[in-house]
Amino acid sequence: MRPAWIPDSDCNLCQLCSSKFSQIRRKHHCRMCGAVRCSKCCYEKIPLPQLGLAEPERVCEDCRDVCATVTRARSSVESVQIDAARCLASLCRDDKKIKHVVELGGMQTLIMLAVTENVNVLTHISSGLHALSTHPSLHKYLAEAGAIKA
Repeated sequence: MRPAWIPDSDCNLCQLCSSKFSQIRRKHHCRMCGAVRCSKCCYEKIPLPQLGLAEPERVCEDCRDVCATVTRARSSVESVQIDAARCLASLCRDDKKIKHVVELGGMQTLIMLAVTENVNVLTHISSGLHALSTHPSLHKYLAEAGAIKA
C-alpha cells in the first residue's frame, strides 16, 4: 500500500535533520513513508517491488535498511534470500527498528519467505518471528497476518 504523502506546505524543515528548506535545499518525498526530507536524508534510490515500483525510487535514511532488505528478499537467488532473512531477523531484534519492520512490510516478507524449504532461510525467519512475537503490542497484527495463532 502506497503511503500518504505529507503535503509540502506542512514542512519547512527536514523531518530527519531539521535543516531548513530553501531554493537550494529542496524538499523530497520518501516513496516508502511519504515524509518530506532534504536530499541528504533522502538520496538513495531503491526498487520497491512491494509497492509495485520496479524502477529505483527515493527512500529516506529512516526507511532505507528495511526497504532494501524487503526488496532483496524478493530475489529468486537463494543466497540473497538467506541474507535478507538474516537481516530482517536482526532488524526485528532491534527495538529502534521494529516499528519500521512492521510498517514497511518486513513482517509480511518474513511470512512470505516461510514457504521455502531452505533450512537456513527458515532458521532466520523463525528467529525474526520469535523476536516479533515477544512484543505483546504486535500480537494482534501477527495473528491477523497468520504468523501466530490467535
